[in-house]
Amino acid sequence: MTRRQVPWALSAEEQKNYDQIFRAWDQRGTGFISGTMAQEVFGQSGLDRDDLMKIWCAGECVCLTADPLRNLADSENRGKLNLAEFHVAMGLIYRCASQLREGPS
Repeated sequence: MTRRQVPWALSAEEQKNYDQIFRAWDQRGTGFISGTMAQEVFGQSGLDRDDLMKIWCAGECVCLTADPLRNLADSENRGKLNLAEFHVAMGLIYRCASQLREGPS
């Protein structure tokens, strides 16, 4: 079976979809979603917590915060994500989920 290559760059359609998801969760219009909200959104991906932690930590770093889910895109360690950071996280989650669904090459 040939594995479909998913480009690293987000397509315009992906960005639009992720924008809509982000805005639905940013109900106050602050431009951020909290780490707790991000966990809820990302948990809906179907990936288990171990797979999500591999994305956050790239399988190599030591998660130093009490909540390792913040280490992925929250580069400033604010405990919340802006839209650009959310795009990064969602893109990686989608790509990981796609590979898991397709199975080993």
